Amino acid sequence: MIARRPDAYVNSQAILAIALKLAGADDEATAASKKALPSPTPPKSATSSAWALFTYGTAHRDVAPHQPPTTPCQGPRIAQYSGSRQIESSIASMLSPLAIAHGEPADALDYAMLSIRYYYDSGNVYLVKNPLSVRVVLFDWLVHY
Repeated sequence: MIARRPDAYVNSQAILAIALKLAGADDEATAASKKALPSPTPPKSATSSAWALFTYGTAHRDVAPHQPPTTPCQGPRIAQYSGSRQIESSIASMLSPLAIAHGEPADALDYAMLSIRYYYDSGNVYLVKNPLSVRVVLFDWLVHY
């Protein structure tokens, strides 16, 4: 099945990595997220590639918070290219706190505003709280420095 539908494997690995992260199994989550990353022959779906990068960033955000998030930063561009505002918003929400941790307030604000705009435009009041909370943390951080 993997040979016929590589996107199904990427999505399954990504979901496994997120589930492991939510369960607190960071080592297993990072290992599963690495398997979800696009191979030299990427999946046919740009959405699957962006989702894999989101998963990788989510799994690694607490494990290595001070490493530059180069791999997940490719996700918003891929999601934007594919037209998936939902994945673009999710990746931007995940990148906002990473940008704060790296002392990049302008990037953090850009990511948060992108997520807020897309969630607000779609009427998603449930998920908009995530980038709004990042914005509060960012403004608090800026006041203290």
